Amino acid sequence: LASTQIAFIPKAGTTGQYITQQNVFGNQYNVYSYSFLCYGKEASMTRYYATLISQGTAGAAEVNSPCHMTGYEVTVKTADIFMKPCVLAANDDLIGPNIQKPVGTPD
Repeated sequence: LASTQIAFIPKAGTTGQYITQQNVFGNQYNVYSYSFLCYGKEASMTRYYATLISQGTAGAAEVNSPCHMTGYEVTVKTADIFMKPCVLAANDDLIGPNIQKPVGTPD
């Protein structure tokens, strides 16, 4: 899974589920850290490709992307795209609904 991480030192006295004590070079710090799954670059690109494929013509060998420069080409295996956890296990609250592989789309 691709993800984006955030970590920082919160205001003194702040407590919470994602705050832990860390020892860094002999000093104790309370550190907030959290990983946002499916928000990394690769996960975003995978979901983008899956969306393009699912909205394209069933069985089409090529799909045009409005976000890439003219002439850009990439070959992806749809079987790989639609088996990624960030495509299969998505939910509306996180990154949107599941993206289904269209019937008749080649692997």
